[in-house]
Amino acid sequence: MSLKLTPEQQQDVDKIQTLGNNLQAFLNHKQSLEAQLRDIERALKAIEKLEAEAVVYRMAGAIMYRSDAETTNSSLSDTLETLNIQLANYSKMIESSQKEYKELEAKLQESLQRPL
Repeated sequence: MSLKLTPEQQQDVDKIQTLGNNLQAFLNHKQSLEAQLRDIERALKAIEKLEAEAVVYRMAGAIMYRSDAETTNSSLSDTLETLNIQLANYSKMIESSQKEYKELEAKLQESLQRPL
């Protein structure tokens, strides 16, 4: 026996699927940002042990170039700040999406339990 859905119920099912896909994408991107954040934090800890004028090598795509520790520290600190802002934004988006997902799911469950 297949379940007949009203157009509104089908629309809710579609929204739930879309929200679920978006939520998964947000979670994956947040996980990627967290990995980048950990890498930068490790690099900053290593650079803190160096003198400001010490030579360090950085990657920019496929190119490696020479820099000093102070410049690299400043650049990585800026990147760390940006990543923290992005992580906070993704956390808010995830929280909002989870809330909307649960609300839609509850609404759909309720409408499926009502007699036609």
